[in-house]
Amino acid sequence: MFNQKHFAARSSLFSILLSLFSILLFMFGIANAHRTEEASTYHIIYEYVIQTNCTSSSCHSTAKPSGGLNLENEDVAYEGLVGADSENFLAEEQGLKRIEPYYPESSLLMFKLTRPMDGHGDLMPRGGKPLPRETVDAIRRWVVAGAPKKGTIKDMPALDAPIKFAREAFEPPSPPERGFQAYLPPFEILPGGEREILYAMKLPITEDVLVNRIDIIQPTGSHHFLLYRILGDKTPESGHRELVAQDRGHDGIDRELVAGAQTMNTTLEYPEGIGIKIYADTYYDFNSHYINLNQKEALHGEVYVNFHTVDASWAKRIAHPFLISNGDINVPPGERVETTDTWIVPQDIELVVLASHMHRHGERFVVARLDGKPIYQTDDWEDPGYKMFNPPLLFKRGDGLRYTATHYNGDKPYPIRFGYTSEDEMSIIFGYAVPVK
Repeated sequence: MFNQKHFAARSSLFSILLSLFSILLFMFGIANAHRTEEASTYHIIYEYVIQTNCTSSSCHSTAKPSGGLNLENEDVAYEGLVGADSENFLAEEQGLKRIEPYYPESSLLMFKLTRPMDGHGDLMPRGGKPLPRETVDAIRRWVVAGAPKKGTIKDMPALDAPIKFAREAFEPPSPPERGFQAYLPPFEILPGGEREILYAMKLPITEDVLVNRIDIIQPTGSHHFLLYRILGDKTPESGHRELVAQDRGHDGIDRELVAGAQTMNTTLEYPEGIGIKIYADTYYDFNSHYINLNQKEALHGEVYVNFHTVDASWAKRIAHPFLISNGDINVPPGERVETTDTWIVPQDIELVVLASHMHRHGERFVVARLDGKPIYQTDDWEDPGYKMFNPPLLFKRGDGLRYTATHYNGDKPYPIRFGYTSEDEMSIIFGYAVPVK
């Protein structure tokens, strides 16, 4: 006998199952299309290499687009990379694009991932060992194929999981075989913030010494480290002392700059027969400035300084530090401005070491003699490095240096001026000179 009620129930169940099956097919189609989109070679390179290594706490984020390159968004990253001009002056002179489709040898990215020329800046990703050879080969093949945004490239090395650039864990350095070590204890930098501190101490020596080399070792994230000698008799407070941009009195203490660094590992070594004096029974101020672009985790800053000592008979000439700053900086929105100043030497000197300091809007720094002959140039604001003159350069009293910093304000709706935060700007020359008697 026909059971209408039973048939209706079965029909209703069948309709429900059919609807569920249709929904599943629809969802599968969306998911499959999504997977097809995600399977594009560019997407894989972006997700597994660029996004993993270059956006969270690196210098190519929205907060800190080093070189004007923001990689934090997939579409924005593609437009900023493929066919785009670089803000690196050497690459511009060489006619290199950031990525030149079909031509890896004309792509600055490939230099940055393998062996950048002097003037291209640091090896990328910054802070340690290069990417695996297979990963670089995959990126190269993508460039050779035209660096397409859509579609897949045949015969590509497998990139089937995020390749996290393994930054080397920070390891405290051993003290020098001859000399001594000083240590700035750790301090915390909250996510998304920056912090600058001073920390005063007497060095572990009982008499004045001569050093011919200083090593500065610190974890990643440092904007700068400066070592000052405190002048006068005023005793600074103990522990970490906060520095803020609005209060640059530095406790009303006079200081003399001794050494500085902007990278994880910096070595400053003087030419044969030249050293600097480090004084016992006096305070030295350790000035550390860290920026934490990571929005999730705190950062810890610390600094080790190794002083390599020599006999007085070895260091026959004593170098003295100098620091000259041009505070007359004004860069309106959308403009590129060259700021120039001059330092006239007060006596006959021999220039031994020269370095510069700018912040992230700095594009180029050039130092020349007053006759126009250039003696120093860098396009890398983050790691300008020291230039050693061996033999030293002689400057007569009344002669001097003319230094020019080029800044570009491409992202601020207000003028950029001289200041102490990472978003302000600076134009500083620092170095060592030997007085000529």
